[in-house]
Amino acid sequence: MQLTCYHVCKNEGSPELIKKNAPFVSTGPNKWLGEGAYLWTDSDMWAKFWNKEAYNSVGVIIEFIVNIPDEKVLDLVGNVKQQIEFYESWYSVSKRLRRNIKNISAYIMFLRELNEDDGESFTYAAIRAKDNPKIDAKKEFSVKKINFIPNKSHKDNEPVPYSTFMERHQICIFPEFKAQYVKFEKFTYPRKFGYTITREGVR
Repeated sequence: MQLTCYHVCKNEGSPELIKKNAPFVSTGPNKWLGEGAYLWTDSDMWAKFWNKEAYNSVGVIIEFIVNIPDEKVLDLVGNVKQQIEFYESWYSVSKRLRRNIKNISAYIMFLRELNEDDGESFTYAAIRAKDNPKIDAKKEFSVKKINFIPNKSHKDNEPVPYSTFMERHQICIFPEFKAQYVKFEKFTYPRKFGYTITREGVR
């Protein structure tokens, strides 16, 4: 699996220092997919949103290429089989254990802890996932929807089926795999970071 991804971070330090250390690893409790380096996939649209939301539009947006074997990615966006397996596993374990693993973050951390002991409970290097924010067609940064059929063609009192667009897809690369699978491509924001190093120099 090869993805073009975008990471947002603070505008602190030189471009060389940021390039050396990014993507930065998010640590601590309540990280949606556990501790790791978070990147928006495919488009920089949601990176721009996060720069505005978290950094008041003064952060740095960096493009990376993530090149990782398919079998090392738990794909909760594009693989229905893995979605089913993950949900059924989470449901079963959360019912059996008294431990609080009633959300995705806690369950992933639980599996990662088990894997430290047995080396086989969770062998993935990364997770792809999406959330379901409120749809608002008037906002610049919002998931959008289009109905599959006209309203009048559907049964009364039932919502019309629709498809969503501009979804918020992220990938979390676990810290021990970052150097192996993530490659710096270029700075995309702000403009002064937008340079490329060639044999002839910086352009």
